[in-house]
Parts: sequence; C-alpha cells; structure tokens
Amino acid sequence: MNPERFQAVADVFREACQRGPAERSAFLDDACGGDAELRAQVEVLLAADETHPGFLAESRLGEGAARRAAGVLAPDSSDQPGHPQTIGKYRIIDVLGEGGMGVVYRAEQTEPMRRTVALKLIRLGMDSERVVARFDAERQALALMDHASVARVHDGGMTADGRPYFVMEYVSGIPITDYCDRERLSVAQRLALFLEVCRGVQHAHQKGIIHRDIKPSNVLVMTQDDQPVPRIIDFGVAKATAQRLTERTLFTEQGQLVGTPEYMSPEQAEMGRLNIDTRTDVYALGVLLYELLTGTLPFDSGTLRAAGFAEIHRIIRESEPPKPSTKLSTLRADREPAGPKSAATTTDGVIEETGIDGSSSSSAVLLIARNRRTDLRLLMRDVRGDLDWIVMKCLEKEVARRYASASELAADIERHLNHQPVEAGPPGAVYRVRKFVRRNRAGVTAATLVSTALLVGIAGTATGLVRAIHARDAEAETRRQLEQVTEFQASMLSTIDPAHMGRRIIADLRNRIRQGLGDDQSSGESVETALDSFDRLMTHVNGTDVALTIVDENVLAPAGEVIGQDFAGQPLVEAALRETVGRTYGDLGLYEQARPQLARALEIRQHHLGDDHPDTLTSVHRMGLLLSLTGAYDEAKTYYREALKDRRRVLGEDAPDTLISLHNLGALCTSTGRFEEAEIYLREALERRRRVLGDDDPATLSSLSYVGRVLKARGRLDEAEPYYREALEGHRQVLGDEDERTLSCLSDMGSLLRAMGRYEEALALFREAASGYRDVLGDNHRFTLIAIDNVGGALLSLERYGEAEQYLRQALHGRREALGNEHPDTLTTLNNLGHLLNKMNRPEEALPYLREAMTTYRESQSPHHPDALIAAHNLAGVLRSMGELTEAEGLYSEAVDLARASLGEDHWLTAVFLASYGNCLVEMNRYAEAEASFLDAYAVLEASLGPDHKRTRNVAKSIAAMHDAWHEADPQGGHDARADEWRTKIPNAEH
Repeated sequence: MNPERFQAVADVFREACQRGPAERSAFLDDACGGDAELRAQVEVLLAADETHPGFLAESRLGEGAARRAAGVLAPDSSDQPGHPQTIGKYRIIDVLGEGGMGVVYRAEQTEPMRRTVALKLIRLGMDSERVVARFDAERQALALMDHASVARVHDGGMTADGRPYFVMEYVSGIPITDYCDRERLSVAQRLALFLEVCRGVQHAHQKGIIHRDIKPSNVLVMTQDDQPVPRIIDFGVAKATAQRLTERTLFTEQGQLVGTPEYMSPEQAEMGRLNIDTRTDVYALGVLLYELLTGTLPFDSGTLRAAGFAEIHRIIRESEPPKPSTKLSTLRADREPAGPKSAATTTDGVIEETGIDGSSSSSAVLLIARNRRTDLRLLMRDVRGDLDWIVMKCLEKEVARRYASASELAADIERHLNHQPVEAGPPGAVYRVRKFVRRNRAGVTAATLVSTALLVGIAGTATGLVRAIHARDAEAETRRQLEQVTEFQASMLSTIDPAHMGRRIIADLRNRIRQGLGDDQSSGESVETALDSFDRLMTHVNGTDVALTIVDENVLAPAGEVIGQDFAGQPLVEAALRETVGRTYGDLGLYEQARPQLARALEIRQHHLGDDHPDTLTSVHRMGLLLSLTGAYDEAKTYYREALKDRRRVLGEDAPDTLISLHNLGALCTSTGRFEEAEIYLREALERRRRVLGDDDPATLSSLSYVGRVLKARGRLDEAEPYYREALEGHRQVLGDEDERTLSCLSDMGSLLRAMGRYEEALALFREAASGYRDVLGDNHRFTLIAIDNVGGALLSLERYGEAEQYLRQALHGRREALGNEHPDTLTTLNNLGHLLNKMNRPEEALPYLREAMTTYRESQSPHHPDALIAAHNLAGVLRSMGELTEAEGLYSEAVDLARASLGEDHWLTAVFLASYGNCLVEMNRYAEAEASFLDAYAVLEASLGPDHKRTRNVAKSIAAMHDAWHEADPQGGHDARADEWRTKIPNAEH
C-alpha cells in the first residue's frame, strides 16, 4: 500500500469511527464511492476496532498496524528482527515504546478473556542482576496497588530464553501535557486533573512505593464516559519504603542516575544517597504542575541534556528556578515587542483590546495562553500568588520545606480552587537572604543586594515596588541589574489581580476572626454566630474595590515617589518604571492617577530617545489611549494621529503596533460620530490583521467586533450581526468566558440585539457581562458601570421601569464618582435616566437630567454627535409631555436636521427623530406636516429594521392615530379610510 493509499484508508476509517452503526453504511457509500477495495480495507479496520477496542486508537496507530489490520502486509511487525510474534499466551501486535532496559509491546490476550494489554519484556543482553532487580521491583510495585489513577498489573512470567516479563493494563491515552493542550483545558481544569494524579501518587506512597520518575510520558490521560482519566505508568525506577521488593534494588542502584533529569529532585541527583522518601515524588509533581501551568520546564531541557553529569547535578541541587509567573513574564519579554501588555475593552468603541500598551504577542507565546483558554496577561494573573507558592513549595531544595506528601499538595490545590487561603506562602526575608548568600558565596561581599518590597493587602499579600541601590560593580553590571529590576517590576505590576486579591483579603479576614474568637475564651459570642454576621456584612462589600484602594494607597502611590527619588540619574529606567505604574493605574480604571505617570514617561523619552524611537511612539499612543478613556476625544485624536503617522513611517504598514494605532483611531472616530471615516480605518485594520496575524488572533477578533460596531452605528444592523457573532465566538474560544474582551463582546452583541428589538436576548447578555465585570474589575470600574447601564437600558426597552430605575441610578452614581459629571458615560446615563422617568410619567424629575445631558454634550462634544442628538430628542419628549409644545417642536426639528446632515436620510435614528417630530406636530394640529414626517420615518424603518420591528409598528400605529385625529378635524377628507388602511399594515393585527 503506497503512502497516499494508506492515508486515504486511515482518513475514511477515522471519520467512520465517529458515526454510529446506522449512519456508517451511508457514509461509506459516499466516502468510498465506487472504490470497492478501499471500502473493504476500511471495513476490515472497523471490524478489528470493534473486536479489540482501542487497538486502533489514533494516538497509537502506526502505519504498520493499520496495514496489517487491513490485510495488506505481512501478519505482524514481530517479523522484524528482535521482536517475537508471541510471548506466552499473548500475541504481539506492535511496539509501544522502547527503553534502555526493556521493550513495551501492545499485545492481544485471548484466554481466559479477550483484551488488549501492554506487555513489558526485558531486553536481550540486559538481564544483569541490577536490571532484573529493577524490573522485578516494578512488577511488584504495580501489583501492590489498586487505584483508578495507577495502571494495573494483570500477569507476569518468564520467556523460554529466561527473560522476565509482566502484563499490565493497556492505557490508550496520551501524555497529560499533550492532552491538556489538545483539549485546551483552562488552568482550573488542569488543576482538577492534576489532583487525580496526586491522589494516585499518594496511593502508591501509602503502599510504600516511591515512583521516582514522574513525568508527562508516565502520566497518560484516557477518556472514559467522556471524562478524562489519568493513569500513572512505568514504575520502572520505583523504590519501596515499607516493602523490600527485591533485596538487590537499593544496592545495585547506588552510583547510578535514576530518573529523568528535568523532573529529578536534588536528593535524587546526589548519586548514592539512600534517604530518598516520598517528597522526591512531590518535587517531580511540582515540575509537572509547573509545565501544566506554563508550558515550559523550570530548567531548560536543552541545557540539562547538553551538560555532563556533574553539571546536571549542580544545576538541580543549586540553581533556583524562576516562579511560574516570572517564567511567563520572561517568555513575554523575550518574544514580544518591548513594553508590558495589558487588556482593556469597552462597549463604546474607544479602546483597543491590548490596552494601554498596545503590543501584540508572537504566535509562540499566544499558543501557550490559547491552550489554556486565556491570554498571557490573564494567565500570569491566574498563576501569580497561590499557584506560584504551591509550585515553589514543591520545588524546594531543602526536603523539609516541601509538602510532606502528595495528599498535602492536593489539599492546597483544593484550597486554591475553593478560594481559601493556601498553606504554601512566600518565604520569609531571612530565608530569602540565606538562599541568596548560598547561591552567590563567591561574590556576595562585592555585590549590592537588590531588595524588593512587594506589599499587597492587609493579609501581607500586597505587591510593592522594586528599589534598586547602586552596585559597587562596574557601570555595565549596574545597568544590567537595573534593567532586570525594571523588567521584574513590570511583570509584577502587570499581573495585579484586584478580584483575586479582594477574595483573598475577605477570606483572610474571616479566617482571622475565626482564630481570634477561638483563642478568646472570654467572648460570649460563638464563632459561628460571629462568622454569620461577618458574612452578612460582607455582602455589602466588593472585595475588588477594597483591593483597588489598597493597591493605590500602598503600592502605586508610594511607587511614584520612590521612582522620582531613586532613579533621577537613570532617566530611561525612570521612564520605563513610570510607564508601568501608569499602565497599571489605567488597567485598574484609575485614570486620573495614570496621566501624570504616562506624561512624564513620554517627556523623558522624547528628550532622551527622540520622536522616532519605537518606545517614544509607544508612549505617544498610550497617552492617546488614556485620554480616550477619560472622554477627552479631541485631545486623544491628536495623539492617535501622530502615533499612526510615525509608526507607518518608522515601523511599516503591517507592523503590529502600526495596526493597533490604525484600529484605535478607527474606534475613536466611531465614538465621536465620524462613522464613515471610522469604517475606513477599521476595515483596513481588519484586513491587515487577518493577513498578518490570522483569524484567531485576539487583535483580529477585536477588529471584527469594532467593524460590527461601526456598521451598527451606521444603521446597518443585519450587516453588523455576523461580525459581532464571529467576534464573540472567537473570543470565547480563544480567551475564555471571563476575559474582559469576551465580556466586551457580550455587551456589543447585547447592544445590537437591543437595537434590533430583541430585548430579552439583549438583557441576558448584558446581565452576563455585568456579572463578569463585577467579579473581574469591581463595582466602580468604568466597564462595570457601562454594563450596569446597559442592563438598565434593556429593562427600559422591556418596560420594566422599576427595575430599570435601580440599575440606572446605580450607574449614574458610580459614573459621577469615578468619571466626573462631563464624561460621555455619565451623560449617557443622565440621558437614559431622564428618558426612563418621562416614560414613568415623572416629567418634572426627568427634565433636569435631560437638560444637563444635552447642554454638556453640546459643549463637550458637538451638537452633531449622535448622543447629543438623542439627548435633545429625549428632552423634547419631556417638554412635549409637559405641554411645552413650541420648545419641543424646535428641538425635534433641530434634531431631525442635524441627524439628516450627520447620519443621513436613511439612518434608523433619523427615522426615530422624524416619528417623534410627527407626534409633536399632530398635537399641534399640523397634520399635513406630521404625515410627511411619518411617511419618511416609516419608509426608512421598514427598509432597515423590517415591518415587524417594534419601532416600525409604532410608526404605523402613530399614522393610524394621526388620521383618526385628522378625521375629527376634517370629516370629509377621507382620513378614516386611511386610518383603517394603516391599521391593516400593522403586523399581528395590533390595532
């Protein structure tokens, strides 16, 4: 069978396996066409798979096995020299793996039952006393165990030529790291699977067995009942603690390197050491967890493998690996453009998804994060803290500082998953100094220690800033240390997670109350009563907001003072540090505090690097981004245009940073009502990103979303929907449901559905977004307040006015406090609340809100801006309900004229204004003018929204009511007949 033919057989077979028996025949008819030979070969494979489930599993399927099953090769690969056809009562199928000691075959057992097994046979020439002892140890070790996560031993024996073998469960799985990446498991899902591995290892320890070679290839994952099940295999280097296993095992292994270097504990690397206990497996589990979280190893595999035994031992025993979050930040620093990255999005078209920085990741780094359904920044946030501490406790060089058992490790993982304080924690200062001295004995007297103060929260979990003191080394060494400090500080601040921090603060407070009351026997209050009271009080406290205050007052504000004092002589270092502090403030929604930091960083870079340096251009772009967040759109546009022009010239048209500037300028034009210009920028950004970055890149997905926004703003709702849906689905798949960009897409989709009259669907999406933003960003973050306002708006559309008022008042209070009275977001809520109060027949209450909104919009933005037009329209509605028809008619007429000039005759918002104007004219008995306005409005809405849309139906009802009124004023004009004619046009006979 040639390779092409084999591939055709394999492809059809795999597809057929996915179908049930009822569908399979029709599928084969279609897939094989008239090729009878192809169908016969596939059917042989299917029969073999049914007889021996798992024997043709894709992860193990070799070309030789498939060809034999199809009857086109010699009976067995065991024809190859050195491989038997049978061993005892087992027929050899193929080779699963080969090592220095033996070979593992896939075999078929036929008596007393039929099943596929794994058979391990010692190699010819390897039957030394030491190897046989280890082989016997493995067999006995496995036989002792009975656990769902440990492969079972079925049988054992001796071949005719005296070579021992044993038969164990065949695990048709793949290494745990490969499985997690293939299925793109989140961090929480990986931890759940890792827990099962810990329990299997603990079971082995309880039987007195230490594995001593835990690594991904020895932890396979298979699927049972659609659930992943890990199996620990290959106890080939196992050591007994309670059983002798074989008397020869320990003696013959002295002086030998037993295990895999990348996963080997320091005591295991000390050849000849006898006091190896269960904590050596805890170390290996820590390495495995490190790899599951970061996609990398603590020590570079290439470096270890290239080193000699002595150097391997030294690295494992003496070198300190970086924390997982630090390793991730190093990956970002090595593989991404300069500058820390953050993520932020809104629902109003202002911000690019990459946030204050705007740098984009390389595909290698993105893959690590995508395989965990997140992005690198959020992955660093998830890993930093608990998981850093848990992993590093496993990897302690000193055995006594590790977890005493795999069960203790599992318990801390469970605490983390349940948002409870973990037993692991950051090492104390004395211990860190002692470790530093031990690593740097030769140069510790000449070097100056770079001290770090990371203080976050009342439980000692806050993150502080790095203070670097001038070293007494050469100038080059000093510069290198300062660069490392800058990178470290950037990585620490970029992963501040207020939501996680807030949960830990509240959990720690609760734990301290429990401990304090437990120790205070004089207290008359029971512990549980006190905790119940505490829990009730905490329902009114948002932990994220508490954490934000702590971070500002204890970390970022002091940082600004420290930077100015300690780095006055190193301006570029000062600029980098201020940039990080400013970006962090921006990410946390503390925009006022961010501006002086970013402005100073820009000033320094312009002076010392020049206007064309990439770092300077990044600072220019960041200033524009921050200004757009604060609503200073005209000022922001100046910075955006400058950044785009210079990035095109310096970096090139397709550079990621150039595309970010292109995108953000389009988003800003959307926010300021310049929709035609916005669409040009955004479509160009989308086209280039698809070509340069690919369809699944988060930047491309953001461009999809923003093209949808501008189409919606231009009234092309049906055209916008596929862009929104593709963006939302892509964000869910690539970044996960809790990512801020996914939450923004939820809000976008909800806004579109609301505009299309699908209010219940919109409300569900708005609620989901609001809940997510509260958890991630806190109650008072700008994006949370946008989501809350959206919920209120959807409830207003559903005429659930009481509920809507609660949400809109909450949004207004939060926006005034966080953003000020003139911010566009604040004005939006003023507008919505005024419109709601008028709907609730409370026009006197509505009037001041709407006057403030319209006046401020016109002063801060432009009378032509859509939001200003809506405010004028809503104010006119209140005046009309109060009988002030002349003033109302003037505002309506002005809104219509401005909308026609800025939005166009065919925009649905223009039609809404025309319809409202028509109703006002009816009340003024100006029927002919009203009819002209109504007919223009109906034609636009019918074409853009369809006859069934609520807005279109309402205009038809208004026309019918107008003709009724006109008939009373002019009974001979035939207006009654025209009223009846329009009622027939109302869908569903709504008269």
